Amino acid sequence: IDHSNWELLGELETGAEWYNEDGIETYGGNNQDIGQYGWTGENTGWKTAKHILDAAKLDSDDGRIQLRIAFKSSSVNPNGLDGFAFDKVLIGNRTRTVLLENFTSTEQVEDTEVENDAIAFFATNKPSLLAIQYHPDLDGKDIIGTTPDADARALYYGIGTTPRVAIDGVADATKTFSEWGSTEYNVRSLDISPLTITTTIDQSNTSKVEISSEIASKVPFIKENFIVHTVIIENVVNAPTTTLSGESSFSNVVRKMLPSASGQKFKEKLVEGSPEIFSATWSPTDTYDASEISVLVFVQDEITREIYQAEVKSFDTDIITSLGEELSSNGFAAWPNPANDIITLQVNQRVNKDTEVSVYDQLGKVVLRTQIEVGEDKVIIQSQDWTPGIYFIQTENNGVPIQKRILVQHR
Repeated sequence: IDHSNWELLGELETGAEWYNEDGIETYGGNNQDIGQYGWTGENTGWKTAKHILDAAKLDSDDGRIQLRIAFKSSSVNPNGLDGFAFDKVLIGNRTRTVLLENFTSTEQVEDTEVENDAIAFFATNKPSLLAIQYHPDLDGKDIIGTTPDADARALYYGIGTTPRVAIDGVADATKTFSEWGSTEYNVRSLDISPLTITTTIDQSNTSKVEISSEIASKVPFIKENFIVHTVIIENVVNAPTTTLSGESSFSNVVRKMLPSASGQKFKEKLVEGSPEIFSATWSPTDTYDASEISVLVFVQDEITREIYQAEVKSFDTDIITSLGEELSSNGFAAWPNPANDIITLQVNQRVNKDTEVSVYDQLGKVVLRTQIEVGEDKVIIQSQDWTPGIYFIQTENNGVPIQKRILVQHR
């Protein structure tokens, strides 16, 4: 370590309570100019100051850094103050995943593309930052496809135009990310999270994905009335046509909040050592690629809007949840199997005529006749009144007879 070349760590407002003056005339240590940054004044009481070390480590040849504190006092002490002290110095890793909610639009031509690029660049190599996108219809009909959830979150933060962001529940409806976001992240990422989130995804039922999240307190957490949000995210969305904003691809787009944008409220205090389980069900309205879907879970204070922790969980791509392979190889698919109350039968292309669908039991008796209507590629079959057992679904695809065996189990 080169002890002859000391660099100042940070500036005003680059950390939490980090320095309170940038023109200190009395300075300490060698190789420091008058007018240095630092802490000064006659305020009494303890302050908790925090600052990131990422840039300092990058500037080091071997990733090691050494910190020193330079102190000096003048002969002017009008109030007889005792002095200046540092205590409880801690160097550690971040425990918080900061959630950046990006409200953007394909219809905003002024600065949307620039802001989305700035957020993507800033998020590079920051594992403690998760940036997601909402596409509300604030600036026109968004071709990516808005959802009521996107509009509801914008209203929740008082956001009336795009592009705007909220960072861990803090929003500025008048400024873009470039004007305030990086500073907010640098401060927020240093806060120790009081919670852990552990999420599991049950993909065994392809028509209903069950999501379970264990919320646990790492410290005596006295907060109550917080909200657990479970969010379905599409990892990459490609625009179907040219966008006014000039963009063609979008990352981490919110598709559904479960059960709604209101989330699940927990009114009690979370007791340390006694985790709470929150469950949500996602019923896809169409086939999907498991490699392109993730689940985000975050905990937010109902009153202050502070987000305490966030976790993202990827789907297991070894499980054929999209049924894409079955559709590709067989030309059709039926799910879930086993089924309970609803069965979806889908062929690999829209039919050019009404196509009959028949369901038989094991004795060959017709249980149901229905059809895939012209121009459609699927039909929903109600099975809640069927006797549990084996059934056979028969139809045709391009004139070729096809049959699917389905097990019905009521639970």
